[in-house]
Amino acid sequence: MKHAIYLGATVLACGGACGGDSKTPSDAATPRADSAPLDGDPGGKITFKSAEDSLLYRLEALPNATPVPLSAELDQLSSGGDDNPYVSKDGSWLTTSTSRFGCGETLGDCLAVFSGDGTSGEPVTIGGTRLAVRGRAAINNAGDLIVYPDRGGPNNLDLFAIRRESVGWSQPQLVSGDSPESFNDFPAMSADGTRVVFDCGAVPFSQEGTDICVVASDGTGFAKLVESDDNPTGSSGSFLAHHGDFLADGTIVFEANWDAEQVWLLRPDGGQPARVDSQFSNDNSPCALPGGYLASLWLQRPGNQDAHEIKVMAPDGSEASVILPDVDVLDLGMSCHQ
Repeated sequence: MKHAIYLGATVLACGGACGGDSKTPSDAATPRADSAPLDGDPGGKITFKSAEDSLLYRLEALPNATPVPLSAELDQLSSGGDDNPYVSKDGSWLTTSTSRFGCGETLGDCLAVFSGDGTSGEPVTIGGTRLAVRGRAAINNAGDLIVYPDRGGPNNLDLFAIRRESVGWSQPQLVSGDSPESFNDFPAMSADGTRVVFDCGAVPFSQEGTDICVVASDGTGFAKLVESDDNPTGSSGSFLAHHGDFLADGTIVFEANWDAEQVWLLRPDGGQPARVDSQFSNDNSPCALPGGYLASLWLQRPGNQDAHEIKVMAPDGSEASVILPDVDVLDLGMSCHQ
């Protein structure tokens, strides 16, 4: 039976067990970022999974906006749960790894594609067989191209592209075949669907040594954009860079743990990555909003009880606002979109 829980000051529908995950904040300085209005308009929405009830929600990227229960819409199609939500940049399409449509009963979670509002959807099938999924899958604005991680390539985990056909989807095309890294995961797609930024590293789950790579969605033009060992701060140790996303101008936003877990930008003309704001530590999993602002999961707001709270800030780190205080979001990677 569904029941109600409180996400901060907002009452939302909840089904299933409620739980959460958290990180211990570092001892870095704690800047102020509350839910004050932003000077500019970030534009768009954020889709995320709550750590409190394990359901998907959609949120206007504005302070004190009310989350809309997306899982409730998906429940009208089929019962089950979802992980790794990704929404196309224009908001038209949603992919998840899901136990819906009977997937959890047969082969574990499989890949599903839904309309952006969650009112229609189906499992992804290739040759009549549902596609098992091993992580987040990215979808383009037209809804006819998906890039996802799987085995079967030259590396332990590679990215593959499939295209919608009259019935089902095409046979997979290897995308990350030129990557020298064993694990290629967590894709995000440019607005025009031609480029994919992803995590590439020697170990799974985007841990130490993971870098930021990019490739065209047809598998050409592979490049490693950010080497985690090339630490621009000059500190020593083992590092990682991960969870990249495209801004509209081709700039890539990502998280790196060079001095601390912080948000960085790499401009399309190359050069050294630029830290958005050195004050913000324990700042995770950024994504790019249509208006040029950045959303991330931050743990160090004064009064925060170790929750991954959604923070929106301008790309120079100004106007930072925690738009959903006291709500813990699962650090699976949010999705920013129209």
